[in-house]
Amino acid sequence: MAVITISRQTFIGGQELGEQVAKRLGYRYYTREDLIAEAARKGLPISMLEEAASKPPGLIEDIQGERDRYVACITMLLCEKALKENIVYNGHAGHMLLLGIPNILRINVIADMEYRVRSIRKRFGYSRMEARKYIKKIDEEREHWVRFLYLVDWHNPIYYDISINIGRMGLERATDTVCKMGMQSEYQFTDCTVHSLRNLYLASKAHFVLASDERTREGRFTVNADDNVVQVTSQPRFADCLKQVPEVLAGIEEIREVYTTEAFDTVLYVGERFDPRSSGFSTTVAMARERQWAVELVSLPAAANDEELLHVCKEIKQDGQNTDVAVEKHFKEQDVGIHLCLEVLRKAGCSGGSNHFYDAPRALIRALQRRVDCKLLIIGALFMEKPLIIRKRMRAELKKLFTEHLRCAVVEADELEEFFAVKGYHILQTVIWFLLSVGILFGVHEFQTEIASFFTNDTDMYHHFLAIVIVLVITPLFAYCYGSFTQQVLRWFNLD
Repeated sequence: MAVITISRQTFIGGQELGEQVAKRLGYRYYTREDLIAEAARKGLPISMLEEAASKPPGLIEDIQGERDRYVACITMLLCEKALKENIVYNGHAGHMLLLGIPNILRINVIADMEYRVRSIRKRFGYSRMEARKYIKKIDEEREHWVRFLYLVDWHNPIYYDISINIGRMGLERATDTVCKMGMQSEYQFTDCTVHSLRNLYLASKAHFVLASDERTREGRFTVNADDNVVQVTSQPRFADCLKQVPEVLAGIEEIREVYTTEAFDTVLYVGERFDPRSSGFSTTVAMARERQWAVELVSLPAAANDEELLHVCKEIKQDGQNTDVAVEKHFKEQDVGIHLCLEVLRKAGCSGGSNHFYDAPRALIRALQRRVDCKLLIIGALFMEKPLIIRKRMRAELKKLFTEHLRCAVVEADELEEFFAVKGYHILQTVIWFLLSVGILFGVHEFQTEIASFFTNDTDMYHHFLAIVIVLVITPLFAYCYGSFTQQVLRWFNLD
């Protein structure tokens, strides 16, 4: 199976491109309007949402629940279709719904203003000025709508595999390009793609049910699903709604277990391998429990790359095993640690669930940019099959990318451990900062008469200049020494 998503500007032939690609490849063609029609039949107030999208952010708090329900419903419908057949989806920003899914071809169709003006004038008979005003109006409405739903800039090239200027290429050549890319192995579903889609489908279905049920619709939830286990996280102010979650979700057949957690914020712990005994993970759990945060485990399996996965599948087929079952078993055996870590987190009351991300680590950026509930991202064990020097360099580069593109703070597990650890040299540093602070205070107190006399001496400009220099040096020096001492002491008592 395969999925191609097309995001396009208005009046540039994106509709025709999607239809031509679907026809040539034999895929089923869906548009945003098709999914909206289905969503409306499920009771979603589409017109109210579109009206709210143009309002300032501070005025849409009351509509936030309906927005979450809409996104969950559209995501559920799109995943449902993608799991059944090959599809081409043409929408405003449909690619935003499947950001965490690998092997999906994401196309951005653009054209220059003159091309769009000609298209509108031909269709509606507008003057050049009227056509430009109409384009500006439509673009602004779409911009508001996408930001309202997905909280991101949909023009960012990081979300796309390729941008096509249809005004220069023409419809026929653009169709050829998309079809050739769509037939590449990189854009064909693997077992990892199906696994990710199933998880996203179940999470969005559970979220839609929670947002629709009278008992839980007032709550604001983060919902994750992995291997038919659903994790629902919410802030303490929605505790009453959270208590109703297991009962509300009991009617979904695919769900095997439901876990709930109250948390103010979410911490993402990213890694290839997870060890509940590691000091970095233990520090994360202690920090999350102290601050009432939820820790969400994001697994980046080393065997998720196509080459190794094909090798695994080949061995499985040679043994005469069922491919789907055996591949799932292979990944489960590789990720035994994640289940143990989840047990630790659940006992500590700070579990945010787990996610498997079967794509390059850099692609994780676009999957996380929509997350606004994350306080911190912790980089755990990554690139473990690489030599130590290369591993450090790759981790440093990934940390830099995360820091530049994500809203949350980013830190490595080793750095976190170092920050909270109490070692011999930490005690020595604290003692030194304390002695320096006391020494400065003692010196000022012991020689206060001489200091006062020096500062009040106005016989020449030399004394004025020297007094200013002393104040500019001594004051920040004392602040730094005393601040370093108190920071370390507060850290030991988890009061920082």
